[in-house]
Amino acid sequence: MPPTEVDVQQLAGRDHHGFGRRIKYLAEECVPWVEPVTGLALPERLVIRLLDRTALRQTIMDDQERLVAVALAEATGDHDVDKVIKLNRAIASVSSRIAFWVAGGITYTTAAGDPEIMITPGTWRHIGQYRDDDALMAMLSHELVHPAQFHASEGRLPVIDTGPLGKDLGIADRQIKTVGEGHATYFGARIATKVLGGNPVLWIKGRRYRRSLRYKLIGGTISRLPMSKKAANAYNSGAWFTAHVLDGLGELPALDQRAFNGLWARRDLFPDADEIREPDTWLKRVTPELTPTAAPPQPR
Repeated sequence: MPPTEVDVQQLAGRDHHGFGRRIKYLAEECVPWVEPVTGLALPERLVIRLLDRTALRQTIMDDQERLVAVALAEATGDHDVDKVIKLNRAIASVSSRIAFWVAGGITYTTAAGDPEIMITPGTWRHIGQYRDDDALMAMLSHELVHPAQFHASEGRLPVIDTGPLGKDLGIADRQIKTVGEGHATYFGARIATKVLGGNPVLWIKGRRYRRSLRYKLIGGTISRLPMSKKAANAYNSGAWFTAHVLDGLGELPALDQRAFNGLWARRDLFPDADEIREPDTWLKRVTPELTPTAAPPQPR
């Protein structure tokens, strides 16, 4: 396959052109390592959009509307379409407002089904890491795994996996987001280490950042909410699950990484909440179903 082209579209205002050039440079450093490390290929072209706060919110709203429409088309049950759309629009309205304060990068899919990454430079200014390339590398190495996951899913991810629609699709009890974020956390650290010679997540933990007053008032409050703590725990438990399965930390042998990658196209095989806590139980259920894919190539 040809090398993945990284197209950074700087749409956040003229103050952020330098930030955009740094994002492109860091992304191009990471991209050649994504497939060798994860075994998952990126699409031939990857768009990273730098957006302002308003555009971020609208993109999240549009993305959720598309996901709901796709789920409704796939669902077989009798749903009150207007009610489902209204409910998910209300949820997206809240989550899109929160995202600016807590999300350094977000991966979504376009109307054409192409995975893209969006970043708001304003967020990085508020948290005081706008000029910290180690922090940006930690974010990008994680976020670049998601387009590879979506690409491997052949259009099955992302998906609405909660509420009545998730139940209708048979995936309401599947921990898809937990595994997706945990897998990206596990491999993102490895990608960054290949590029930098060490894990930037560990480096930035001891640094002091000058955060804005607005971030301290708004972002700090949001980070202390139960839902934020639950989301953070999902990243940690998903990374622990991935490590347990791929590194053979339990009683059963490690699952071949190529076999694990068959999971992205099989939503029915994702673990439930109990299996996240007991990965060996999940391995017993799914190992006969997962077929290894081709071995990953070396960096281009």
